[in-house]
Amino acid sequence: MDIPDRSVSVAAQGDAVTQQASEERVADIDGGLSWLDLATTDAEDAAVVQRQWMPTEYDQIDGGAFAGRFQQLGFEDTLVAAERQNRTVLKRLHFPPDYCSVSFVRSVSGRARCDLDAISQGTVAYLPGNNEYEVLLPPSEIAYFRIRQDRFLQAADTLGYDLAGDGCQALMFDSIG
Repeated sequence: MDIPDRSVSVAAQGDAVTQQASEERVADIDGGLSWLDLATTDAEDAAVVQRQWMPTEYDQIDGGAFAGRFQQLGFEDTLVAAERQNRTVLKRLHFPPDYCSVSFVRSVSGRARCDLDAISQGTVAYLPGNNEYEVLLPPSEIAYFRIRQDRFLQAADTLGYDLAGDGCQALMFDSIG
């Protein structure tokens, strides 16, 4: 299936950014798919998009001009996203109770962490819902899936995986990839 180019470039913040990103995010491509390709010029740009499904705060930690990209493919209540940035960002994420995330750190330059856990290139993280996380990411590229937690835990159980804390505990796996 060819996905049409429905890119959006954001150069300002505020309600106009939220409205523009919101309209693009819900653009129907084919059978309920939505696509967003957002050039980011401020750490806040990606946070604005994510706030549509999760309370999020982003703060740029180091100086200099910010540049990045946020891409998101949605189908029904599942999202696949890729995010890259050229500056260090502190992210405070407040996961809703019904959703979890599985993230893959494709590249990172410098020391990164999720809460007290160190993360590096190749780290895969499972972050369950109904939790808050503080993530410090230097220039990096990450990909992640937002999935209904009950479906994820049912699939893990079907495959014979017993997740720590009945699936309510964050897990970090290093050197995958």
